[in-house]
Amino acid sequence: KKIILSSLSEIVGIVKDCPHEEVAVELIGVLAELNLPEIDFKDLLNQYSLVPWISQKLSPANGVSDDIVLEIVRFVGNVVRDPDCAQLFANAGLPGTLIELITAKQEDDEVVLQILYVFYQMIFHKSTRDLLIKESQAPAYLIDLMHDKNTEVRKMCDITLDIISEYDEEWAKRIQYEKFKWHNSQWLEMVTQGHDPEVESYDDDYLPREMMLMSGDSAADLLYHQHHQEAAGYPPFG
Repeated sequence: KKIILSSLSEIVGIVKDCPHEEVAVELIGVLAELNLPEIDFKDLLNQYSLVPWISQKLSPANGVSDDIVLEIVRFVGNVVRDPDCAQLFANAGLPGTLIELITAKQEDDEVVLQILYVFYQMIFHKSTRDLLIKESQAPAYLIDLMHDKNTEVRKMCDITLDIISEYDEEWAKRIQYEKFKWHNSQWLEMVTQGHDPEVESYDDDYLPREMMLMSGDSAADLLYHQHHQEAAGYPPFG
């Protein structure tokens, strides 16, 4: 890595103008792995105008190859650990671009995972945390993906959503509610079917009569409030 450090400027210059995809992928991958304290990533981004270049490459409309997109997102995940770099990307509208990218690449688990890692890193910095939570759709997309089939995607969503919950009360309520609904999804599915015989076979001690008369979110709301009543030491309804 220290050898590469002496050639960093040349590497960045080659990456921006390289006509050979295989070479570009390898060099961007090298940059994504660099974590030496001697590197001033903010200076690097500014000196080579990398923020607009990256934003352009990550726009789904530009049709950049998946391999290059993946390595660029990995590089962004590396540099946004620096709060100044995170701020540069936030100011350039990167969170919105990444959300568009998630939609376009939703079947590519590795790209999705690396985008989530960028959000995870940006959540740590106060300057970008507020923007990500209050001015972007990132939390909503994290909620949508927290039950993804990919284990690593689910883990990254859970960790990031937990951090969001610590800093925003409204999102904390929604996240807790969505998690509660998921953990009770099979039970709720039976409840929302109304006259399903399997639902009516439960006795009143397990399934209160109020729930039998409900459907959809009303039943979910009742379950949610019962859960918190019991957690607070109050007796359950029914």
